[in-house]
Amino acid sequence: PANGIGRLALLFLAAPKARLREQQALESLKTLEALLQNLPLSSLQKHPELEASALLARGEEDGLLERIEDPLGPVLSAKRAAPYLLWYRNGLAHCVILPAVLLALVNRPRSEAYLEAAMTRLAPLLIHAWKLPTGNDELPTLQAQLTALEETGLLLRGRCRGWHPSPHPLAPLLAKLGTDMIHRLYLAGQLLSTRPGLDSKTFETRWESLI
Repeated sequence: PANGIGRLALLFLAAPKARLREQQALESLKTLEALLQNLPLSSLQKHPELEASALLARGEEDGLLERIEDPLGPVLSAKRAAPYLLWYRNGLAHCVILPAVLLALVNRPRSEAYLEAAMTRLAPLLIHAWKLPTGNDELPTLQAQLTALEETGLLLRGRCRGWHPSPHPLAPLLAKLGTDMIHRLYLAGQLLSTRPGLDSKTFETRWESLI
């Protein structure tokens, strides 16, 4: 299913050289599904019918993933299919962009106050960039996002209400998506600062090329 391909694309395109050990891919797929279930952006959000192991097998059968034998365990590569997977990755990325940015911010222990201040500034930009739901489909609150990330093992809560990076294999993959988005927002800010007279239509065209 297309939404299953999107999950494979999201994980493998964020991995170094588009490769993941099979066990890491299995664990990451299961946790990604749990995160999407806990933080739905809309009631229309769909979930694949295949289990994680079946989804990886389907990816191999369809030629999206290539198995590489390794002494430390099988490795799956999506390098050859990367250009094809990019469209599917972008189709799912908006569903996880908010928690992904949170994970990018927690590149070292952070206080909750820091995260709240940062997301207050970033959220309107992310809503615009990714056409996130507004109005009747309310976005998950910061507390809901933090709780979901903690319950899925992607963030660790410190004793003094601080938040710490997690060793879970999915955490750095989502954090890379969030880091890339923050960099693109920075580039957009630079574009506006150097071209203050930029009309909205031209900016929208250039912005679309950035994301």
